[in-house]
This record gives sequence, structure tokens and C-alpha cells, in this order.
Amino acid sequence: MLRGLGEIKKNQDRTQELMSKDRINYIFLKDRESAIIRFLTDGDEVILANFHTVEEVTPKGKRFSKHYCTQDLTCKYCAQGVSYGEVIFLWGYCKYILHRTQNPRIDDDPNAPKWPRVRSGDQVYYKEDVNGPRIFSTGPGKGGAYKNALIKYSATYKTLLDRDYIWERQGTGLGTTYTLTPKDPSKIEDSVKELIGTLPPLEKVVKGEIISLSGDTAKVADDEVEELDVEVSSTDNDGFEVIEETDEELEEEDIAELF
Repeated sequence: MLRGLGEIKKNQDRTQELMSKDRINYIFLKDRESAIIRFLTDGDEVILANFHTVEEVTPKGKRFSKHYCTQDLTCKYCAQGVSYGEVIFLWGYCKYILHRTQNPRIDDDPNAPKWPRVRSGDQVYYKEDVNGPRIFSTGPGKGGAYKNALIKYSATYKTLLDRDYIWERQGTGLGTTYTLTPKDPSKIEDSVKELIGTLPPLEKVVKGEIISLSGDTAKVADDEVEELDVEVSSTDNDGFEVIEETDEELEEEDIAELF
């Protein structure tokens, strides 16, 4: 409980600081979007935990939130008879995400970055350069497809850390499917490798005990948490063609391919 406007403002400022600087973010994709990920959690450290999915009504409307299940008598959701399901967690270094639409935050935040338009094959995307650690989480998939894919790649390559992976989403609602595709093995950058030993313990993140990269355990209010939606010839560092914002007619030539 907070008492007094001074204390309320102090807590609000702290919350905004966590969200803008070192808050732990998750990889979230919408229909027909994809991300390039370098896993920082190897096979023997992957966490599978049970979570309750609860329907909640917030000032922003109805949403479904996930709550960690302690699987003992202290779990209030088990006591209420709320069902649970498995969720898989890994630390990952997200290089970039290809979105179908422009950054939605630019309408409300003048400091929000505007994502450049790029072309991959015959498709045009908005490229968010993440270049930072994020939590990779997913359910096991139909028939355990996503869980089995991780098990297969870990057994085949003897590690999950030796290459980038493409994580793609297709569809919405109950028709949503994901695909995890390994790329060719490649040397991990030293700066990325160094992150492995500095990230907060994955187990504490999964349990909700830590919410920031610096290990902060402060709670963030639900209504303040973000949900888990140049020249034409130039290219960016990942080899994508960057499309000028005012260019209405896109060139037919493909300069870069995602895969």
C-alpha cells in the first residue's frame, strides 16, 4: 500500500525507470512476424513451468494473463480450480524482429523509435533492431511440437548456443502456429557471450521474483505493463533493403532475403 502523493509519484517514477531502462522483456510476435534469436540458455538449463491463464478486465479492456503455479497449497489459482498449462522458458539474445506494422508506440511517445521499412523476398516489413537479451517463452505446442523441436536441436547439435534461430508466427487465436528454424552454425559475438554470466537467474524470472536485468524485485502495476501486439538502394547491417518512407512504389528487385 502506498500513502501520500509523494510516495505514489516516487513509485510511479521508479516503475517508469524500470520499464524504460532494464525491464526484462519477452519476445512477442504477431501474425506473420519473425525474430532472429541467439539462445543464451543451453539445453540443460531450459525451464518448463506450469502457469495458470486467468481472464482479467483492465482499464484497457479484457486480457488473459499468466500466473506462475507453485503446485502446492499456497497457490490461490489451484484453490480456485483454475487449470494450468506448461510454458517453456529460455534466455535469448534477440537481434531483430520483422513486424507487419509500424511501431505502435510512436503515436503516444515522441521518443519512441520509428522502425525502418525493409524488404525480404517479396514482402515488406518494419524492422525493429532489438540487439539485447529477451525471454523466449512458448507453450509446448500441439503434440509437444515446440518442446520436441528444442529437444531435437539440442541433441543433434549437442548445444543450443552455436547458431541463430528463426522464430516465426503464422495465424491468430486458436489457429496460431510457430516455427523454430535453425540457421547455420556461427561464432557468437564476445559481447553477447559475456551476457550469459550476467543475466538474472532464469528460475527467479519465471517465478516473478525478478523483473529487471539488474535484479530488481519491485512490482510493476498491471496497467503499466506493456502486453506479451534512407535511399531505396541502401541496406542495413543485416543486409536488408531499407525503403524510403515516402516511396509509394517499391522496387521489384530484391536486395536481401531473410533466410
